[in-house]
Amino acid sequence: MAGGSMRILEERYARGEIDAEEFERRRATLEGIQMRIMSSFLIVALALVGLMGAACGGGGTARSPAPAGESPRVGDPAPAFSLPSAQGRTVSLGEFRGRKPVLLYFSMGST
Repeated sequence: MAGGSMRILEERYARGEIDAEEFERRRATLEGIQMRIMSSFLIVALALVGLMGAACGGGGTARSPAPAGESPRVGDPAPAFSLPSAQGRTVSLGEFRGRKPVLLYFSMGST
């Protein structure tokens, strides 16, 4: 955008339609506009990179669980585990034996 405007400005100056002082004033204005446009694009690009990083879990790396014996296979019973509940007590998988539990997991990077 500013490249075409700068060319037109230079042509007008070459034809004598504007004097040197007016040429310099308009050239400085065009350069300022170009810098503002470029900084706006940079700010938007950085914001998008930040949003994508936050949406992807903050850029942390996924870690494999420590190996402990054989890995469970499809169809095997789930391994025993306990977790703290929102009310502060400990809930274990064994409490739900014979029922069909639903486990909701929210990644801290997505909340």
